Amino acid sequence: MKRLKLCLIALIICFGLYGCKGIDFTSTRRYADCMNLNWHLSLPETDVVIYEKNSGASFTGDGTRYHILQYDEENAAIILKSFDWEAGELDSELAIKMNEWLDDIEVPSEERPKQNEWKHTTLLRKEDNRDRLIMFFDESTNQLYVVEYFL
Repeated sequence: MKRLKLCLIALIICFGLYGCKGIDFTSTRRYADCMNLNWHLSLPETDVVIYEKNSGASFTGDGTRYHILQYDEENAAIILKSFDWEAGELDSELAIKMNEWLDDIEVPSEERPKQNEWKHTTLLRKEDNRDRLIMFFDESTNQLYVVEYFL
């Protein structure tokens, strides 16, 4: 009986360790999965997160998240085809709000998107239209700038 208990405990530990092996809380695939879950968007995978900042954990999930993701040529082309990009300036009211959100999480100016130079797209979340997603794409560097705001 004692031997059976030891074998059972060893088996549980092995399965636990095997299950934990795949967990990587900083992985970009996990971020792409969150984008799919929150916004119903399918972003290509990338191995390079250039910059990330958020307002921290929240019981209700409220707050701001900001990421700069680097893509290769092939995935950059997919991103450009996947969204309705607009050229020119972001709506002035939304630009003010976005800067307030980025100020709140202390994103330095050199890490912020160049609003007047890059293509952008915006989305409201279907489940709660107070939530916003703003994305900018820099075609010269294949970098995607993602601002998420949840209220």
